[in-house]
Amino acid sequence: MGSVHGSMVSQLPARLYELQMIGLQKKLKGISEGYGGDPFNPANQSADISDEENTALWMTNLPPDCNHKMLLSAVRDCGKIYACVVNPPTDATGGSHMTAAAKLVFFDRAGAENLLRKARQGQFKVGGCVPRVRLNRIRSAAREPGPYCRVLHIEGPPELVNTPYLHRFFAAKFTFELEDVVTVYRAPQRVRQEWRFGSYRCQAEAARQSIHREKERFDLTDAERALWDRVNVHFGVDPCAP
Repeated sequence: MGSVHGSMVSQLPARLYELQMIGLQKKLKGISEGYGGDPFNPANQSADISDEENTALWMTNLPPDCNHKMLLSAVRDCGKIYACVVNPPTDATGGSHMTAAAKLVFFDRAGAENLLRKARQGQFKVGGCVPRVRLNRIRSAAREPGPYCRVLHIEGPPELVNTPYLHRFFAAKFTFELEDVVTVYRAPQRVRQEWRFGSYRCQAEAARQSIHREKERFDLTDAERALWDRVNVHFGVDPCAP
């Protein structure tokens, strides 16, 4: 017990210093004190752009049980979603927030403006609640136009292209959320599914790369390679797009 206790004591100053540095970095980058992400990650830091160029929105007064499916299915005809993060209520853990909140980042400024306009006109509702929507303090710049989005079409043999198998495959490689999985086409030897991830960043793109890496593995058996050779993946269309 003595050695364990001593180890904990020796680690305390280092941990306190780390927390102080994280707090300082948040202040320097304009990040909320309550933000739980890594403030040293450039992807989580505010872009050097004006509010007029910001593509990120912050929403409060979301239903306490709000999830990615509930939120994203309410965001239609606005724009492609680059990233979506839903924060649950904090009252159960001693916090003061009884409703959920979310950060939503679009690929372009037009998407953010479309949703802001809907919210101002009273046309945006999520699970019976009317969210408060404003520009996020952590600004995000627009992305280059292209086919990239949070939706993937995955096609291949039913042994691989099925929801339970792909869910386990992806979950072993990265963290993700889903709006939905839709089977677009099914035949005895071939299935096409549409996977609507919560975000493009770190989710849909990670899934696409994971499939490509699996197809290129050198240690697959002949039977496994024969199946993976028949798998194709490409970007679909984000249902949130206009």
